[in-house]
Amino acid sequence: MAQKLKRQGDPTAFKAKIQTIATNNNTRLDGTKGRIKAAHLAVAAAWNANRRVNRIPVPNIFE
Repeated sequence: MAQKLKRQGDPTAFKAKIQTIATNNNTRLDGTKGRIKAAHLAVAAAWNANRRVNRIPVPNIFE
């Protein structure tokens, strides 16, 4: 998992990606709950890349 996350870029860029997902490009003002869901989405996307089995379920963060 650590190697897959390392391929996502440096930590500050990954954090910025999570914040962008959480706020939907600054169109929504979410608190911590939105960032946690967005972080789950980003980590799951990194893990699920090129996988057919043992995938992490991706939540719908915009419910």
